Amino acid sequence: MEREHRVAIVVTPEHVAKIGPLAAEGPVWAVRTPDSEAIAARVWALGQASLTLFNGSAHPEEALLDILPEIELHHGEASGFPPLGRIDVFGVEPSDVVRRELGLLGFFRLAPEVGGFTASRGSP
Repeated sequence: MEREHRVAIVVTPEHVAKIGPLAAEGPVWAVRTPDSEAIAARVWALGQASLTLFNGSAHPEEALLDILPEIELHHGEASGFPPLGRIDVFGVEPSDVVRRELGLLGFFRLAPEVGGFTASRGSP
């Protein structure tokens, strides 16, 4: 059985310690901090190139909303890969604004997780 294409997004410094293990499972986009840069260097040295650091807003929700279009570009329907089916978000809760923006990308099923939430594609 084929695994669902998943991307993890880490938008707060409190969750950057998770990016190493997450990168071993699939693509990770994480806010750039001194700690995330150090972890990224170790991940990249191991040949795990599935980690992208981005300059995020100081506000986690804004950082998430700002990076979603870029993630859709790289992992969405037009990326040439199996389309992204799930996003695991660490560091922010799904506000109404976040739900609306994810819905515009086809992510209608949201489930709370410790420290964040998971969004999956599906029918509204």
